[in-house]
Amino acid sequence: MKLAPSEGYDYNMHHLVLNRMRGILSSADAITTPADDTPAITPSDNFVVFEQPLNERMRTLMRLEFLFDKLMHFIGGEAEWDSRVSMDALLEILNLLNRSDIKSELIKEVERQIAALERIPDKPGIDGSLRTHLVRQLQDSLGRLRNINGMAGNDLKRNEFMRAISQRASTPGGTSPVDLPNVHFWLQQEASVRGEFLQGLLTTVAPVKSALDMVLNLIRESSPASDEIAVRGSYSRNLEPEVTYQLVRILVNARERCIAEISTGKYRTSIRFLEPSTEERPKLVERDIPFHIICCRL
Repeated sequence: MKLAPSEGYDYNMHHLVLNRMRGILSSADAITTPADDTPAITPSDNFVVFEQPLNERMRTLMRLEFLFDKLMHFIGGEAEWDSRVSMDALLEILNLLNRSDIKSELIKEVERQIAALERIPDKPGIDGSLRTHLVRQLQDSLGRLRNINGMAGNDLKRNEFMRAISQRASTPGGTSPVDLPNVHFWLQQEASVRGEFLQGLLTTVAPVKSALDMVLNLIRESSPASDEIAVRGSYSRNLEPEVTYQLVRILVNARERCIAEISTGKYRTSIRFLEPSTEERPKLVERDIPFHIICCRL
């Protein structure tokens, strides 16, 4: 059975709740008020998104999200190399789960978000039933995380097939057919056989992926965006010192052909837009750049 992107997670209800609550979750006028004379950026624009986590927990969770995205992209492919890359991604996920107590960090983050949502007072425009639904989803995810026996990923670690690949993966070319004939044989099987096996491995970390998707989506979408201008490629703004921000997101139109370098401290965030280059160090652009900024604060 194919695993859904996040079992037990109602994305449609999630977005409905956030659309109703976003204005309450973030009350900073500086964030909600667009800058004067800023060109409008329409939904049809092709954005490039740059993100800067503001604490180590967020950084670790976003790295794990990247590995799951890599896995989900290749796991449905039919080619031998799709399956190879999927196995590599699973091993990277396992290594990260082993190095960091992801289960504990996710539990803390889910608990923090539940508390944050429950602290929001009842106000006009807030549908209490929708908020209750989202809190219930978080509580269900919390229960699944707590039901994991030991560290997340232990079932993957005990799998003999995965263990054999893991032992050879650190050697350049160590997972070639001459080193792992059992894996070579498996890769010659029908795509449906390989896919079923990979989906089975993925289900062992399904509670982690579900909780991860939920908490990161809630953080990303809980604060509104504002339109800003980086004058001659540079921009800075003050942050509220009493607010704990989780993430800064920059959305810039792809036609601007620039990259965002984000530097954020407790009191201030600064963005420099640079000319991309594959041959030399990127340089600061010398023109004004319109962009969206989202200071995620849930």
